[in-house]
Amino acid sequence: MPFFLKRLLAIVSRTFPVFNLRIPEELKERIEQSARESKRSQNAEYLYRLERSFHQEDQMEQVLEELKVLRQAISDLQATRSSEGDSSNGDGTS
Repeated sequence: MPFFLKRLLAIVSRTFPVFNLRIPEELKERIEQSARESKRSQNAEYLYRLERSFHQEDQMEQVLEELKVLRQAISDLQATRSSEGDSSNGDGTS
């Protein structure tokens, strides 16, 4: 590892708060395996996965908001079509 990267990691490791966490053994093993596969430290893997979960949650909230807008647009369209159908003479003319 290059010196500047070691130095940066040393600075970061002193400035981040320490957080102890008890987790099930199976989850710890999965994190270890995933960290090896992605060539990250276990700590970096924990951070990556935690940040990713928040990102996915934010994306889900955005999708749900967009769905609300779409549902309202569909409802408005159906109401417009329904009122247009009510105002016709039955022979296709108004």
